[in-house]
Amino acid sequence: MNSSPRQATPLDLRVAEGGPGHPIVVVVAGRLDGRSVGQLRDELHRQLAHGHAEVLVDLAEAEIGDATALALLVGTHHRARRGGQRVRVGAMSERTARLLRLAHLDRVLAHEAAPASV
Repeated sequence: MNSSPRQATPLDLRVAEGGPGHPIVVVVAGRLDGRSVGQLRDELHRQLAHGHAEVLVDLAEAEIGDATALALLVGTHHRARRGGQRVRVGAMSERTARLLRLAHLDRVLAHEAAPASV
């Protein structure tokens, strides 16, 4: 049995300013699982702390690896709502869309396609 600590798996995160009246877009690339969600959580919390009214999470280049990723999205959604803000999920793979539908999270996370210019 290997007792070495689990190493965080780095994600590629890109943040795009949406301009006045448009959401901040956080583009996620890589595998979202228990080893990598901390990086995304920190970025989403940072964007909410900056007072952005709306954050759009683009998952087109991301793979949901386990339930930890789904829990992060739901937790961040609730955190935003408490602050009068909004977190939505944007573009995603068919697999990710299916996972959200099966977990009935597609309704909670207000899926919307991300802008193509990110």
